[in-house]
Amino acid sequence: MLNFHEKILQNLQTVTSPVALVSDPDGILDEERIAKLLSEHGYEQIIYDDPIAFRFAYTSIYDQRSDKAPKGIRIVVLRRPKHDLRNLPYDLLQGATQISFSLAELFPNLSYPIIKELEHTQLDKLYNAYVEYQGEQLSDTATKEFLLKNIYGIALEMIKTRADLIKILISKHLESIDIPKIIGDYFIHLLQRNPEFDDWPLEKIVYQRAELLLFLQESWKNYITKVASKSGGIYHSIVPFDQSDIRVYLNNLFFEGWLKPIQCSEPELLPAWATVGILTDPMRQRQEQIEKLMNRVQREMPNIQSSYKDWQQLAVSWAELSVVRHEQDTILTPNLESKIEELQEIIEARFEAWLLDKYASIATLSYWPKPVMLHHIAPYLAHRRRSLGDKKIALIVVDGLALDQWFVMRDAISRLNRNLYFEETWAFAWVPTLTSVSRQTIFAAQIPLYFSDSFVTTENEGRKWRKFWENEGLQNQNIGYYRGLGAGPISEIETSITDPNICILGLVVETVDKIMHGMKLGGTGMHQQVGLWIQKGNLLELIARLWDVGFSVYLTSDHGNIEATGRGRPREGCLVEVSGQRARVYEDVLLLKQVQNEFPDTIHWTGQGLPAGYHVLLSRDRTAFSGKDEKLVSHGGITLEEVVVPFVWLKKEKR
Repeated sequence: MLNFHEKILQNLQTVTSPVALVSDPDGILDEERIAKLLSEHGYEQIIYDDPIAFRFAYTSIYDQRSDKAPKGIRIVVLRRPKHDLRNLPYDLLQGATQISFSLAELFPNLSYPIIKELEHTQLDKLYNAYVEYQGEQLSDTATKEFLLKNIYGIALEMIKTRADLIKILISKHLESIDIPKIIGDYFIHLLQRNPEFDDWPLEKIVYQRAELLLFLQESWKNYITKVASKSGGIYHSIVPFDQSDIRVYLNNLFFEGWLKPIQCSEPELLPAWATVGILTDPMRQRQEQIEKLMNRVQREMPNIQSSYKDWQQLAVSWAELSVVRHEQDTILTPNLESKIEELQEIIEARFEAWLLDKYASIATLSYWPKPVMLHHIAPYLAHRRRSLGDKKIALIVVDGLALDQWFVMRDAISRLNRNLYFEETWAFAWVPTLTSVSRQTIFAAQIPLYFSDSFVTTENEGRKWRKFWENEGLQNQNIGYYRGLGAGPISEIETSITDPNICILGLVVETVDKIMHGMKLGGTGMHQQVGLWIQKGNLLELIARLWDVGFSVYLTSDHGNIEATGRGRPREGCLVEVSGQRARVYEDVLLLKQVQNEFPDTIHWTGQGLPAGYHVLLSRDRTAFSGKDEKLVSHGGITLEEVVVPFVWLKKEKR
């Protein structure tokens, strides 16, 4: 039997014309494995969205570089219903084959409004379950139950106790399985009928791994405190840690570093099995925690064939390791430091190879149900505004915030404001990871190919942000954009926050970027300064003020950063367009080649999506175009820390 990806390929292989016009309203061809399969069989996809942008891209690929143009069938993808294909330009319609893919057509016995919310990575599993299904057409509710059982392995009738639910949630989150909100909300609704879960924060722990781990960590602390205070007596915890089947999971969570051992003043009063989560020798156990995190990173290590989600997951684990590594009281042995550096080199080599091979393919992925790249964020927010009722949206872009620094921020915010929680996902920045390039893709909602006029400047961000939202039907007076935030009082933008006409805000906070460019103490110094900024700065005040007037608040970053060592400065004078420490941009490719001859261990980045006339040279590994052996924190390159950044919905807990 064909799998789902092969089924899609089989349908396309009936096309014999040089151009196929494909109606793909659900973004099926965006699915990573399908896109890879089509590329391997000579198909070249190009999205038809904005007519002018499409024509520019189409001629750039096929006319101006005809000698290098793809030789296979060109697939022009329209992310709208098939009847809209007839509205495409006449020259495209001439001689082209028209074909349609939609979830409604492929799975007619399931509820379309439900299945369209699935992540595309689940479509193969859905297809396999569907071909075995011989029943009648399912309602919305029946479709949700079908998906819970067949896609997510959740049999509702098997969840009777707290232990049952904890085991399911731990398995789901540690495998990085995300349940769409429309299905997750139904799952939560059913759980809320069971009084066992009356005091559980289901809306948090069902969706977010960080929230589940925080819930378990706090429950463990309460459990140990109560048991020790009862001199060995019985205490019934909100989480049944003392049940044997839960202990297996508990041991693994501590062993893998997901949970942290805590202090106990009277450990002799605890049952023997509980010592796995007790801090007895902080220095030794901190070393052990780092080793456990390293083991997890090694086990999760993707390769060149891996999915972008595998690399996102590794970025999270690596960032968690970085947080522990740079904590103030962490002292690493030379042997352990050496092992971390070796692991770092392996990650960088593999990620570089993966980016060079796969980066172009993720740029065309759909922004829904989650943005994959930074230029997807604005369309994602627009979809939420159109379809899910988020009428007032504020996007905070923290310039230069790396994933590990977000974790430091998140922990500091959680300590200061218990009413704030997070729905987290991760996005890929644009390469080169320079502010003028990657941040501009956020506000323009476009790949760099379309802003060649402002490729090396951020001056047009506000105009591009307004243009995107005006195309969504808003007026200029409804849209706000401010940069340079972070140091001064929020009274600077109070008028815009409270203006009843403004329903879209783009806000650039530059504090972390300024900390980074003055940092001489590496990762440890960055973490300390970011944590101090959250305590002393006004970010929490800004978020609270936005909430007060009804904004949904989102936070992201344009790129991360790394600690680098100078390799020497190129001597190109004023001929370089952008003289970054990790990336140089040239208009003359011959000049780039000349500099690359001087610094051979560099990368001439030719990734898809760059405008014509700009040539990018990247400093490889953790080196920088700066003074020889100079230590600095910088960005622009393609390490995991620079490329994978947070995208977070900051939510206020309902009371």
